[in-house]
Amino acid sequence: MSTAELNGIKLDLIAWINQLSDSDLIYFLDGLRVSRDKKDWWEELPTRQKKQILAGLKDAEEGKVMDSQTFWRKLRTGSLASSKNNQNIRGTVKHKPQL
Repeated sequence: MSTAELNGIKLDLIAWINQLSDSDLIYFLDGLRVSRDKKDWWEELPTRQKKQILAGLKDAEEGKVMDSQTFWRKLRTGSLASSKNNQNIRGTVKHKPQL
């Protein structure tokens, strides 16, 4: 990719970022920017968050997951709290949310 093409992409990104109003997306992008300046992000996490992530990965490996549609439906109807596997659910979903 040429320097001119890269500069064009940069200008497009700047224009896009300038028109953003979604604060979550802005914070996400800022976090991405900052993370490139730091060491491994895993080392920056508190021990509690590391344990939660590792527990969620273990749940996923053991098949203790539900798709996001089921999760949101159960949350809306209040049946998530009464689910037998409720104590094992750590927000793990089978597909990534869209930004």
